[in-house]
Amino acid sequence: MKLAFSSGVSVSEPGELGLIYEASIRGNLFEAIVDVISLKMPSCVVLLHGHDSVHPAGNFLFHRGLGADALRSYAVDLAQHDAWSEQHWSRKVGHIYYPDEFSPEDGEEDKYEAWLKNQGGCDCGVGLVLSRQATRQLILEVRFSKASEDKFRGQARRMLEELVPHMERALRIAELQRHASALGDEISSLLDMFFFPAFVIDEHCQVHRMNPRAETLLRDMNPAFLGSDNTLHIVEPEAEALLRGTLERMGRGSNRRTSLVPLRETQRQRRLFLSVTEISPTHMTTGCFSRIKSDTLFLVIAQDGSEHPELSQDVLWEAFGLTAKEAELAGSLLSGATLGEFAQRREVSKQTLRNQLVSIMRKTGTKRQTQLVTLLSHLALSMPA
Repeated sequence: MKLAFSSGVSVSEPGELGLIYEASIRGNLFEAIVDVISLKMPSCVVLLHGHDSVHPAGNFLFHRGLGADALRSYAVDLAQHDAWSEQHWSRKVGHIYYPDEFSPEDGEEDKYEAWLKNQGGCDCGVGLVLSRQATRQLILEVRFSKASEDKFRGQARRMLEELVPHMERALRIAELQRHASALGDEISSLLDMFFFPAFVIDEHCQVHRMNPRAETLLRDMNPAFLGSDNTLHIVEPEAEALLRGTLERMGRGSNRRTSLVPLRETQRQRRLFLSVTEISPTHMTTGCFSRIKSDTLFLVIAQDGSEHPELSQDVLWEAFGLTAKEAELAGSLLSGATLGEFAQRREVSKQTLRNQLVSIMRKTGTKRQTQLVTLLSHLALSMPA
């Protein structure tokens, strides 16, 4: 990663600080922090330690200025246990310290200092506990030789003092971004389970999430399509105006949490019903939609009435114990076919099918064909798409 910086020690230039904030979004914040400091003070060694007091396997080191063997020796000699790291738990987060403030307990040799001595030129330094969460803490140090202490000690301290609030904010942004990514994946997985096309949009009709069925609907461009700015458009202007008006009304605090937007059939647009449900603002507090400028989001489910849900024979066997022939008949009724149509297609008598239907209703606990179809429809809609 090659970056260009001015020759001064100050890092207050927006472009330089922007690299840290940008890295918090991209997921390479630790590398950016050590790069920024190292390129500002190229004669020093920069160390960023991740220390976990319960799970040593979670310990890590980012560095600039050490030898090629530094990571291996760090993992072998220090990652499992080191009194130096443990002493930092008594330090206040953000407090800048000097390494000579630490002293080995009970005469025990300071393994960390011994390790640094083997690396060469790291006798002195300035550091701080950058963050602490549960059993983990993040420790940042700028190291230099005893001979250059007078030259670098003050510079390193001033730099860290200036960087601390920005690094703390960037760490918070990175944490929110990780939560946003994880929760966003969960929401996408939930949308994927919908039988119908489903979108998450804002009051400006910008689409933020959609399931594969929604992607197919938009790709067919009937009755809706996606603009180059990721905005949902309806083919007929009047229908789009109706949708936008509904979103605006609900966004103003309408008592109705769910509204139905009918899209009438025209020569250019097939009939469709949009079920619009407001998503509570509390769903956004975790950072899932942290980059969305809107105050309100909506879940939109598209239905046209012509698509029939389906149930596999395995599901019908598991739910009701239907035989293969009974499951085939139940699936046909679910798709809207009549007994006569199914009898003609399968070349079986209606009486045989009536006998199978009686058996199906007995196993499903229904008494009428319409009740059976309703039960099967509800079950199909509850199954992942």
